[in-house]
Amino acid sequence: MKLSKKLSVTKTLIVALFLGIIVSPALMMAWKTPITIAGEAGHKYGKPEIKFGPSGTVYMTYRNKVGGYSDITLCTYDGKKKEYENVSNLVKIWSAFDAYESALFVDQNETIHVTWIGINLSGSHEIHHIMYRYKDENGWSKVFDLGTLNEHEELFDTRIA
Repeated sequence: MKLSKKLSVTKTLIVALFLGIIVSPALMMAWKTPITIAGEAGHKYGKPEIKFGPSGTVYMTYRNKVGGYSDITLCTYDGKKKEYENVSNLVKIWSAFDAYESALFVDQNETIHVTWIGINLSGSHEIHHIMYRYKDENGWSKVFDLGTLNEHEELFDTRIA
């Protein structure tokens, strides 16, 4: 009887392994066709940062260039609808601005943390500011200026995840 029991357990393990390898990935696919997250008319975007929240929502930040200036945009996609939000909103801080190199983190509470580099282009000297903002159930926090960077010509990627 012990041999029969071992054979039964072995068969169960093989079936479970088969289901785990073959069936689970098919069930985990949220969409069967590619989705376009960004793409609002007039958006020219660069260096997207993509994260998945615990709820399965897709979050993407990117540099959104409109005219001569740029902001950081957050696109949220929950499987049904897309929403776009201006995260950096630098026009309220500086009259001439640029934002780039966003980094994105979504924690277990679905709080969205975004960092980026912001530049005030209206002054005679470009100073690159490390900016931070988060969004929780209460909405967006204020924009925090965490410090400054010196510009270096060799510096290509300053994402601060």
